[in-house]
Amino acid sequence: MQTTTTPPVKSAERTLDLLEFIGRNGNAASQADLVVGLGVPKGSLSKLLATMRERGYVAFDAEAKVYRLGPAVFALVAQGQAAADVATLALPVLQWATEVTGEASSYTALRNDEMERMCGVDSEQPLSYRMNNHKRFPLYSSSGGKAVLAAMPKPMRDAYLSRAKLQKLTPSTVPSVAALRTQLAGIAQDGVAVSRNEHTQGVIALAVAIRPAEGEPPVGAITIVVPDARFDAKLEALCRKTLKTARARIEKAIQMAGVQHG
Repeated sequence: MQTTTTPPVKSAERTLDLLEFIGRNGNAASQADLVVGLGVPKGSLSKLLATMRERGYVAFDAEAKVYRLGPAVFALVAQGQAAADVATLALPVLQWATEVTGEASSYTALRNDEMERMCGVDSEQPLSYRMNNHKRFPLYSSSGGKAVLAAMPKPMRDAYLSRAKLQKLTPSTVPSVAALRTQLAGIAQDGVAVSRNEHTQGVIALAVAIRPAEGEPPVGAITIVVPDARFDAKLEALCRKTLKTARARIEKAIQMAGVQHG
């Protein structure tokens, strides 16, 4: 079977090569070092460095006259480590939640305008949604994303809603930002978000947001996913109760473990 290879994107390659070169060079590289080491024309390199400085991925040390890795690089590493730490703490609680409800469960971390599944527990029932790690979901269509949006500080939520571009993923996907605002107001009161066939047809998901400490912005959400064919009022009540208990256990574990979030 022939394997097709996607051609590399030159600008992306240059960006990654630049970061890797600075890192290999002891986190210090002059513009001349970068021109020689990367083989990039000085004019093109100057534009790339200006963009990366503006975004915080490189910083210029005026005294030493060298470029160093910027705070945005270390923030990404810190966020990834924090998410991994929360996932480690969440996994045994998810195992309990799946045992209680018989349904699949997961922890998803907030990643800018998306949620990323960090860990999950599959249901043993034949008809079930599989919890593959590192799958990403839009905030507006997923239960975890809606739970996080509803728990965000208002300025943070409003900033997202001002730039959100909603796509019709299924016939049930929320149709407008105004309708999403109405949903979020209800979720904020109830504490549990529900996505009814909005992200994937035939799938209903319930979620609650996870905060590292009271009053802090949410860092992720835990979710229970149920096939539409099996969902009823009794199971919904059980899932809601289980999620609220699971949230309390995970947030307590985060505080006891002293997980830091950047």
